[in-house]
Amino acid sequence: MRGAQWPAIPGYHIIDVAGKGGMGRVYRAEQEATGRIVALKMLAPAAVSAEALANFTREAETIARLEHPHVLPVYDFGQWQGVPFLVMRYLEQGSVADRLRQGPIDVERAARWSGQVAEALDWAHRQGVVHKDVKPGNMLLDSGDNVYLADFGIAAAANRGAGSAAYMAPEQARAEAVDGRADVYALAVSLFEMVTGQKPYAAATVTAALVRHQQDPVPSARDLNQAVSPALAELIHWGMAKSPDARPATVASFAGYLERALAAPEQPLRPDETAPDTVALSPAAPSGRRWPVTPGLILVALIVGLIAALVAVRPWRNSFPGPATPTARAIIAPVMTATLPPTPVGQLLFDDFADPGSAFDVFSSASGRVAYADGALRFTTLQPNILLVSPSGQVRAADVLARVEVVFVSGPATGQVGVICRWRDEDNYTALAFSADGTALIWQQRNGMQSVLQQTAVAELATAPAARRHLQVRCDGAALQLVVDGRLAVAAADPQPVSGDVVLMTFMPGEGELVVDFDDLVVRQPN
Repeated sequence: MRGAQWPAIPGYHIIDVAGKGGMGRVYRAEQEATGRIVALKMLAPAAVSAEALANFTREAETIARLEHPHVLPVYDFGQWQGVPFLVMRYLEQGSVADRLRQGPIDVERAARWSGQVAEALDWAHRQGVVHKDVKPGNMLLDSGDNVYLADFGIAAAANRGAGSAAYMAPEQARAEAVDGRADVYALAVSLFEMVTGQKPYAAATVTAALVRHQQDPVPSARDLNQAVSPALAELIHWGMAKSPDARPATVASFAGYLERALAAPEQPLRPDETAPDTVALSPAAPSGRRWPVTPGLILVALIVGLIAALVAVRPWRNSFPGPATPTARAIIAPVMTATLPPTPVGQLLFDDFADPGSAFDVFSSASGRVAYADGALRFTTLQPNILLVSPSGQVRAADVLARVEVVFVSGPATGQVGVICRWRDEDNYTALAFSADGTALIWQQRNGMQSVLQQTAVAELATAPAARRHLQVRCDGAALQLVVDGRLAVAAADPQPVSGDVVLMTFMPGEGELVVDFDDLVVRQPN
């Protein structure tokens, strides 16, 4: 029988209460128009204010557009008697919090669930949405043991500092404005709880929990569960840093290190801080470390330096069809690769560019330069009609799926940024790029002959200086695709796929100074 306290929302028949908390209730309901069972969540009336309603409406419209495989789908939203509600997919398998009542979760499963949550958060952050209430109770499970992140913004709509005290980042506990790094913190806390079976800070009151998050040292998950590897314990500790600046900068970076921790459980994630790094010396990329000088090393350094100097001045000029394509190239000589830990199955490369000793090449000349700056790989083009490239030196594959964050720091709107796949040399490669004015194109170089495979103009992709965009490049058999911020920008067919390296690139067809930052690069085999 319908409870007297249950809301009579038009279009929905409430069956029973599925869950409740301090911020509201979740009802199991039938959507009358479709006959499907849904989860209907309402804020508690006491949490509602005029400001909360305005925030809720704005955020709900955004959340409804967050279509992602690991974001719980939102079917509808509205208000009933002044109280906002969301209608979502109903999952009968419960939440990760329900599973934790049975004890700790095995490390591999906890890592897989955390990785799926990180994917959902990364997508949301790129849409300008910070979750602010990441916790096992908001991680719902389907019958295939996949996790869906729920409750985007509904708690935050009620209060700037709202969230769950047991998972709240210190800056959020102080009711400060927060960004995606608060979600990184909460995800690390959730992972701690998954693998240990307990929260990092026990407290009798909400206030005590908030104080402990702000003041107490970060505990070690490995001390509570020896099945937690040193690398995973390090990542959790890193993600729970008190200062947001001391955490991984993005959830994408956190997820990349999570995969690395699984692949190399005994290997430190941050060698510069925990152990000596092993990197081959390159005169083009000084690392600041002291190296033993031997005659053989001097000879190698001189040879590499001579090659780099010759490459910097060689005037490779070629004609490209179309005004938006390059007409000259300044190619950077490949650098000797670093000794890197093993990567997870399917992952070919991960680099957050925090370590200037990574294998990507750096370069400086009158034409432009590539250098590490502020935790990113910065390309600065100083002359027109110059294509700057930095090879990874670590990939040799025909089929790749590359994801990278880019920021147009400054420069002309026609300046292009992109990823090259199937790079064999300066005369054989495939480039996928877009410019700040919204132009996207794919061109190819084969045996010195250049051709544009496809070019489009997408006004919605136009970007302003300092805007962060997410690029996904797929080179999979004949299929070539460039996706920008989740939107397919341009696609083409490769008539002759070959294997090669993955290379980052910028190009400036006109006068000016183009500055672009690359960050959080992940290269995988396509699914």
